[in-house]
Amino acid sequence: MTAATSVSLPNLEAPLYGVIEVAALLHRSPHTVRLDASRAPSRLPPICRLPGHNRLLWRREDVMEWIAAAVVTSAAAPPLRRHRGRPPKAGSRARVAGART
Repeated sequence: MTAATSVSLPNLEAPLYGVIEVAALLHRSPHTVRLDASRAPSRLPPICRLPGHNRLLWRREDVMEWIAAAVVTSAAAPPLRRHRGRPPKAGSRARVAGART
């Protein structure tokens, strides 16, 4: 028989969230959250910088407001652009020929 594994959820009632809690809320890996904090901070809620600490921390209110502001209704969602891929050679030849005349 296999033993039941217990999954411990992060403490979401704490006033400050760490990387693991934010990753769980955003459905991302902790590694991705750490990378986004340095490379693309606009993809994350505002980071709370405490004096004398290098840890990545977020205030609970900031995270919840950021998530609420990110909700997009289907009517307000922009239409998805379909990528066509490489244009046909005939079309590019016609554009080049038109540019030469």
